[in-house]
Amino acid sequence: MTLYGHNQSLYREVGEWVDAGQVIAAAGSTGDAPQAGVYFEIRHNGEPDDPLRWCVPSGRASITGAPRKPKR
Repeated sequence: MTLYGHNQSLYREVGEWVDAGQVIAAAGSTGDAPQAGVYFEIRHNGEPDDPLRWCVPSGRASITGAPRKPKR
């Protein structure tokens, strides 16, 4: 599951599946954010996980694959 925060506008519904390249929100500065930006979080088995473990070298997120091991 992924979480996105500090959005100015949301273009998708909670629980909706999205495809690579789809716009899901417009960045904003809600809450305590001092400037516009995106808060991004991945949860695996209900716990926060390092998003870099799920990224492939192209910089796109892997939705169907297992997380890759972090480089040491």
